Amino acid sequence: MARSRKDSTGANAVDNYRKQIAKQDTKKSKESLKNIKFLSDKKENAPTVYKDVSIMVGALLVLCLCVYCIFYALLSTQ
Repeated sequence: MARSRKDSTGANAVDNYRKQIAKQDTKKSKESLKNIKFLSDKKENAPTVYKDVSIMVGALLVLCLCVYCIFYALLSTQ
């Protein structure tokens, strides 16, 4: 049996619809993968941020302590 023109165009419409759905699914999956990757990178970088902040706060405290000791030594000798 030969296909009529009506049947062949209907099959193309269904195929096109399926292709559109597949494209939308891949777009959604790419977006979700980007979100997952971003969150995992954020978790990996969090300890280094805390480490850097603690080093800076420690350095500031040491500097304040040194300045305090210098002023104490200068004022106690008078």
